[in-house]
Amino acid sequence: MVESYIKSADDFSFRVLLPRGDKLTGKAKKLGMTFQGELVLTLRKRNVVPVVRDLRYVHDDSHYGWLLASQKVFERFEGNSSA
Repeated sequence: MVESYIKSADDFSFRVLLPRGDKLTGKAKKLGMTFQGELVLTLRKRNVVPVVRDLRYVHDDSHYGWLLASQKVFERFEGNSSA
């Protein structure tokens, strides 16, 4: 994922699915924050300035979705939703 960001930071996007359920919600949130933190930390260690937005959403009955993407990707989706 880090290599993908370095190659194309303007068009970077990754969706992560995390487990959802009565006993899993807290663990999923912690896992997602750890995942995002490790991405940012690894990029900084490689002297890359991370510019990543995130969006958390309910994907389905069994999963949360976590979208990590560049501003350009979010703008593309926002532009399409108003059409």
